[in-house]
Amino acid sequence: MDRQDTYVKTEKGSEEIRERKYKLPQAMRSLLNMIDGTTTAGAFLSEATALGDVASMLAELEKQGFIKKTEARPQPPPPPVKEPVKEQAPSGDGALIDVAHLFQTPDEDKGKKDK
Repeated sequence: MDRQDTYVKTEKGSEEIRERKYKLPQAMRSLLNMIDGTTTAGAFLSEATALGDVASMLAELEKQGFIKKTEARPQPPPPPVKEPVKEQAPSGDGALIDVAHLFQTPDEDKGKKDK
């Protein structure tokens, strides 16, 4: 199991939630009820610790056919785009001082030094 895996209920899983047909233990049934197709396995591992060994329960629910992995994995948001700072601040004598370098990341500074 990868922490980025997401799961959906199968028909069997939905049947268990509706009818308690398969008589799952309460902790597993609670976890099954939380499966929504968007929450990652990592989130369950972090947030559902009160239920017990979440990793084992997810594996068992999948093995018994109550859940299955979704095909698509959630993609992390792209990093924010940093625009270069083009402002200048006045110095004490009225001349302008370029302050753009104060707002650049170390990688950007290194690139300028290497040129």
